[in-house]
Amino acid sequence: MKGHTSPNCPLAQYGQYMCYVCRRITDHRGPDCPQKQYKNNSNQNGNSQKNRGRGGGKIRGGKLFTGRGRGKPYSKTDNNTQKATIRTVLAVINKLDLEAVQLDVKTAFLNGQLQDEVYMEIPDGLEIDIEPGKRKVCRLLKTIYGLKTSPKIWNQKFTQEVNKLGLERDINEPCLFTWRKDGKVVILVLYVDDIILASNHIEKLNEVKTSLCKTFEMKVLGEPNKYLGMEIVRNRRERVMTLTQVEYTKKVLERFKMSESKAQSTPMVTRQVKTRNTKQKQIEDEPKPSNAPYGEAIGSLMYLATVTRPDIAFAVIYLSRKQVNPSEEDWSDVKRVLRYLQGTIDTGLSFRAYTDELSSFTDSSFRDNSDSISTSGYVIKLFGDTIAWRSHKQSYVSLSTCQAEYLAMSESAQELISLDKAIRDMLGKTKLPARIWCDNKSALDCTQMDGSHKLKNFDDPLSSIKEYLEERERTGVKKHMADTHGDYKKSCAMDGKLILGWVNTNENEADIMTKPLPTQTHEYLRDKILNKIVT
Repeated sequence: MKGHTSPNCPLAQYGQYMCYVCRRITDHRGPDCPQKQYKNNSNQNGNSQKNRGRGGGKIRGGKLFTGRGRGKPYSKTDNNTQKATIRTVLAVINKLDLEAVQLDVKTAFLNGQLQDEVYMEIPDGLEIDIEPGKRKVCRLLKTIYGLKTSPKIWNQKFTQEVNKLGLERDINEPCLFTWRKDGKVVILVLYVDDIILASNHIEKLNEVKTSLCKTFEMKVLGEPNKYLGMEIVRNRRERVMTLTQVEYTKKVLERFKMSESKAQSTPMVTRQVKTRNTKQKQIEDEPKPSNAPYGEAIGSLMYLATVTRPDIAFAVIYLSRKQVNPSEEDWSDVKRVLRYLQGTIDTGLSFRAYTDELSSFTDSSFRDNSDSISTSGYVIKLFGDTIAWRSHKQSYVSLSTCQAEYLAMSESAQELISLDKAIRDMLGKTKLPARIWCDNKSALDCTQMDGSHKLKNFDDPLSSIKEYLEERERTGVKKHMADTHGDYKKSCAMDGKLILGWVNTNENEADIMTKPLPTQTHEYLRDKILNKIVT
């Protein structure tokens, strides 16, 4: 067995990591030996599972060869930090006027120690003496980039180190860490290798920052001004923070050759105009399939729609459903969104912290899809600043506008409670009761009564029904809680966690999440969501 330290290792940097050792395939014994896998590195469907790691190495298939039997699949290890949590942290920093610093961890994944046996082909450019007739592979010692388990192992390693500093991880947000004592607070949010560290106590902030820099090799970037593609501009005197993606938007427009296009005032035409144009085109000609980079454009727009541009969320979600076989008309609709961005390239979120409450606007568009399923949407605000939003198809067909709106409120309630769990860790107090605003009085009335005839047809999935019945037979306790038909929201309202209220449709900010709107209405609601209009 021969070890290779970083001076000869194209997978590592900075001369301090031992990433792998080389060994003959025949040195590894047991039923899970990679010798057999070497010839046929594909899954049951015949699809190759090789993953190219940095430095040109190929990780052996999609299995971990542990030496304890047959290989086991990798577990799901996605980064769990939600963008809503990051915006929440920034809103809290602005509200409390916290000192903040941004850190960048160098080669973050290489800090993780790999426990299972994982093999990789010898990287290109690495000279290894191999005996005639013998083949060698690399056994990984570190969690390199390209390995599926790397994010999870890195998060576990980072959590261990910050726990030593007194910071505790949020149970629902694995990448949010907080510390509180005697009015002092430290907030740390981690996204892969990017960190924002904030505190109202400069000595404690420097203590945590210094300790982290000693444990991991980091680069201190100072006050956050660019994070995950967001440009952050902070005016501490006026307590205003703006989040934009100007540079990213320009790159998207240039990529799809729309940087010189004529601007549009809305991302989509209204349904009345759309229906009229579609009927006219059907008379003239059949829809033509498009060879344009439709999927790439949707992917680029999706990042904007989920980070700083809630005003294009509905348009992007709607158009994303047509990626299988897009037509020229669909591509024209995508280009309209790009033209809208051309005219609003500097638009983004503004945090002004002019209230102290947590609130939400909800809306639904009844049976607006071809399969008769309704569209739900909500906008959530903390301190009057937009921190979360969503536009999506509901999971089943609603029989009335009351049901559709009731379900939209239930979905919003679940997100509100989830966000408050993170907020209370940072603030040391809860923002409950939170307010939910809805423009359907019938749906609001159903939250104040039991046995409403308008909701009697709501039911759980069949698998859940059977599970609940079996549980009642075992325990003698009937399960009453069901997120599907809104009992969760009603229960929260009865417990005083939620306050439900009616809002006029013209003032319902979630309306922009469920349908295309006329120019004047769209601009008004957009400016309210982005905090250009303070109410």
